[in-house]
Amino acid sequence: MMDDEILKQPEASSKPLSDFNDLHVSEGLEVVREQIEQGISYQLSAFAVSPDPLVLADHLSGQKSNDEIKNNDIKHKDSVFMSHESDFVLDFTPPMNGQPESGEQEMQGVGVVQSDAEKLQNALDRYAVIACSNDAFDYKTKHKFKISSLKHTLSLTFKHWYSHHLRKTIEKEDVEQLLIDAAGFVAPNMSKNCVLLKGETFLYDKSLNRVVGWSAAQLMYPHEYKKWIESPTRCEIDYEKLIFDPTRKIDIDPNYINTFEGYSVKELTDQDQNRLEYAVTRSRCAGILKMIWSLCNGDLDIQRWLLQWLAYPLQNEGQKAHSAVLMASHIQGSGKTTLFEKVMGGIYGKYHRVITSQELESPQFNGWLNNAAFIFGEEIATNATKYNVTPYLNALITAKSVTINEKQRPQKQVPAYFNMAFASNENIPFPLHGEARRWFVIAPASKLDEQLSQQVYSEIANDGLDAFYTYLLSIPLEGFKHDKPPVTDAKRLLINASKRSIEVFIDEWLCGETKYKCVSCRAKQLYESYKEWASSSLEHKYSYRKFTEDLKKIEGITLLEKQRWRWGREEGQSLIISVGEKPEGKTDMDWYGECADEFEKGVPDVLDKRIA
Repeated sequence: MMDDEILKQPEASSKPLSDFNDLHVSEGLEVVREQIEQGISYQLSAFAVSPDPLVLADHLSGQKSNDEIKNNDIKHKDSVFMSHESDFVLDFTPPMNGQPESGEQEMQGVGVVQSDAEKLQNALDRYAVIACSNDAFDYKTKHKFKISSLKHTLSLTFKHWYSHHLRKTIEKEDVEQLLIDAAGFVAPNMSKNCVLLKGETFLYDKSLNRVVGWSAAQLMYPHEYKKWIESPTRCEIDYEKLIFDPTRKIDIDPNYINTFEGYSVKELTDQDQNRLEYAVTRSRCAGILKMIWSLCNGDLDIQRWLLQWLAYPLQNEGQKAHSAVLMASHIQGSGKTTLFEKVMGGIYGKYHRVITSQELESPQFNGWLNNAAFIFGEEIATNATKYNVTPYLNALITAKSVTINEKQRPQKQVPAYFNMAFASNENIPFPLHGEARRWFVIAPASKLDEQLSQQVYSEIANDGLDAFYTYLLSIPLEGFKHDKPPVTDAKRLLINASKRSIEVFIDEWLCGETKYKCVSCRAKQLYESYKEWASSSLEHKYSYRKFTEDLKKIEGITLLEKQRWRWGREEGQSLIISVGEKPEGKTDMDWYGECADEFEKGVPDVLDKRIA
């Protein structure tokens, strides 16, 4: 065969062209380029003009451009293609600054920005409301969670999704079947409900929303337990990933389990899911608000800050106020316990804790801190513990995390989401020292009227708690500083009453209210005077070491270590308490010697001899 015959292109047949290779042979490369460019242009135009999901959205609808959203009257007759491969993207930070474990590459930088229409369509495809419940179901991850979690996930899209006529609804029985199908046919009930906690001798049961031991699990699932343990498809997570997270950021991540299921109350809304007007909610909880007004002694500023403090963690779920409320008054029946135990306990539900001195006296086991959102301490101080409990409470108020130590459970460090309030019928339930900047103190001055008390309990029995919760969600928080409570008269009185005998003596001495002259002196001279004053005042006396340590913290006093002094023929070296200014023309040595002699002459019945 000749070379020119080998290189010669065969003629095209008359049969239909099957691909671009045939077209290239028949018509040439320019025709191929033209058809490809036309196809690309057509596809771009098809995606630019697509139906409005808010009007015609279904599972096969595409997305439309921003310009097309504004023109709903445009009818597009071309076929529109939409990929079902694109999943809803959740932007959140894993708890405790951990790394995401979804198996996908972490999105960084700008990433893919979805339009509102795309977010809505993805939500319509992915989520369904479980009938006759407050739960939602995720078709992608095959697990259920509270509908309120989607408010945080979908943000502004949630309202459109919830009211959309194409929003999916699924029956509870269908959800259970889907969960069983996803778990497999080996031990279906345990596979659906139970999660093994790696390295621990207990597991988590979703149906109970709590941890159970292996022996309890065997009793609950006697026919499935052994099969489930041996199944390679059983669900398991690290114990640290079983967390309490009111922020709900991890709810739709299957790698974590959030034990927070929402509060016991619901926001009052109209048929369009809009919050009820302020006047309506206020009228339904008028008795509760009147009780708070009475507790605040009719002080508008105190009432405003207290309501904002109560509203802050509810408007910002998972946020901790770095302050605590203390209501201390000898007036019984003022409504302190009713507010913090009945009202706030009704709002927070199972995440509300009531503690006494017993919990604080046994800090080695602090399981009461686990899954807590609001802690109410009632009469927690006793004569034996009151001066030891304040530092621990101060630490809890501002703690970002706590280590939970429960009996027969491993220790676990968890974020601290709880807020704290205290009530006492003692004027000094526990001492507050210095500025006590973490505390907001109120001293109720009157007993709650019996008729008002009945109104409050009637509202609690009806929808008053829902109304008060909705009312708190409506309170403006502009200018509210949760870490800087205002100083009330009750707080000043409590701080003054909490002073130790050393502080009281020094205050009176500096003000000239004792018989001891207020001049610079040796520390032992002043200590002997303090002991005499404490005996006559029936105050507790502290040791010399404690006395000098406390003096270092008092403003207006300076302690001079190993200060030399001289008076006449005597001289020495002592710890000097310096007050006032030294006159010009005198040395320190002569001045402090003169002052020490002047102080001693003023109290001849205290010292039998000079103290060097």
